[in-house]
Amino acid sequence: MFPPSHSSSSNMNGENDGDVNLFSSLPQYSLFGGLFDWLFLFGATGCALARWARGLFNDDDDYA
Repeated sequence: MFPPSHSSSSNMNGENDGDVNLFSSLPQYSLFGGLFDWLFLFGATGCALARWARGLFNDDDDYA
């Protein structure tokens, strides 16, 4: 399963060397999933509007 679960590792002396899996420190997708989806939607809409406005002001027939 992704992300891998946190597992403690030990060195040759049996001591824990403190390695931490960085994927286990990320928050759950459900926490930021909706926020990411809405920001992506707004960003894509803003880019489309900017391209349309650029074509409108430059009198290009490709964007109208």
